[in-house]
Amino acid sequence: MCVLSNSYSKVKKCVSKLENVRQTFVFNIQETHLRNDEEIPAKFKDYSHLYHIISAHATEEDKGAGILLFINKTEEILGSETLYPGRLLYVKTKNISTNETRNIFSIYAKSHTSKQEIKSIMSKINDKIESDSLDHIVILGDFNYVTSIQDRNSSCFNTIDDNYRHKWNKIQVKFGLVDAFRVTNPKRRYYTFDHTNGTSHARIDRVYTSNDLMGKILSNKFEYASESDHRIVSLSLAKSVDVGPGQWIFNNTLLQDSDFVTEIHGVIDTFSDNEEDFSSKKVLWEFLKQNLASSAKSYSKLKSIKVKRKIDEVRYKLEVLNSIKTEERTKSIEEAIDKLKSAENEHISKKVQGSILRSKIPGVEEGDLNLAYYSKLEKLRVEENTIFALMNNSGSLVSSTNDILDVTHKFYSELYSKEPEDTDIQDQFLGQVDVKLTDDDREKLEQDFSEKELQDALLDPKEKQKSR
Repeated sequence: MCVLSNSYSKVKKCVSKLENVRQTFVFNIQETHLRNDEEIPAKFKDYSHLYHIISAHATEEDKGAGILLFINKTEEILGSETLYPGRLLYVKTKNISTNETRNIFSIYAKSHTSKQEIKSIMSKINDKIESDSLDHIVILGDFNYVTSIQDRNSSCFNTIDDNYRHKWNKIQVKFGLVDAFRVTNPKRRYYTFDHTNGTSHARIDRVYTSNDLMGKILSNKFEYASESDHRIVSLSLAKSVDVGPGQWIFNNTLLQDSDFVTEIHGVIDTFSDNEEDFSSKKVLWEFLKQNLASSAKSYSKLKSIKVKRKIDEVRYKLEVLNSIKTEERTKSIEEAIDKLKSAENEHISKKVQGSILRSKIPGVEEGDLNLAYYSKLEKLRVEENTIFALMNNSGSLVSSTNDILDVTHKFYSELYSKEPEDTDIQDQFLGQVDVKLTDDDREKLEQDFSEKELQDALLDPKEKQKSR
């Protein structure tokens, strides 16, 4: 939304948004025309106890620029930087209660400028994200160009779009940025700006987030404001919820560990020897499953501790040997370094394979040993699978942990509650079924599982394909 200094109606409209302090995390104002903090309207400063007010002011050479960011004081400001005067502002925040960080860029792109200046502004964004390895990114503002013909009512790009869009697309792809509106509205046409000619309309006011925030996007809203030729753009992100330990999944690579197999055979033998202590095979099986899971968890935990100690020792030895000057190293030292590096790379490779497996993102294969990259993929998958909000029976969207648990409990309680049965309808339905198992089929189904069948069932489908 554009705001001119000393424009009472626009200031009043912005103040009405700032009053909703419980819902507002970031409020972004552009084209302020303000030259310094002294020119910030007093009505805005009245909210300085509730918001951090961060600015990138217009300059003598660029009088039409200017950015104001209001950031809720539930956030701690870890750093801020004017990357381009009046046009590009960066702020890093951390939530006081959750310690969750955000890297926020506010951009007010020039509609008419040189290709060199466009390149300079885009480079500022690229270099900041790349040099600081930023995640949890939000880039919002008046871009003054579009990257999709869906975002212009003319269904074609203009010269300004062509000057910007290719450079922006490279940044978007490189850092995994998504157009928040398109996440919830893939095909919808909606415009945020009406040109004074009355015929040209475009969605030039946009919000982008990094992939790790995509799963938190709840809704996008556009509010008409008579005080401006731009709509007010509102993005709702889900609040963080408590994440439990998750569901334990058996690591089938343990089947290749002879010590583990021996331990599991011991558990099974113990139950087989004491079969008479259980009222039925079903009860025995339930207790056996619990003990097998418990043994697998304990073994995995101890194995993980041993592996960590071993790799710590490898890295310590590697650090000591690498500290020896190159010209002083003997052949045996060089061989020892190579051996230790191989051990470290093998460890990293296993960690990478685990991250790929847990992320469950199709098409991802192990490339170089960049553990941080694959760990991010795994974290992204967790974010996407996390439920941040649910609709309750009254149709309201709830996002707190307790409310989500309450909605889930009520849903499944009703789903699995016992309802009255109509035995006459059951008999009528079953009486029409004329397909029956043959004696041979029944005999096969009632046979005990062989050891090979059980082992095949535990193997990964890809491994089963290889063994055929």
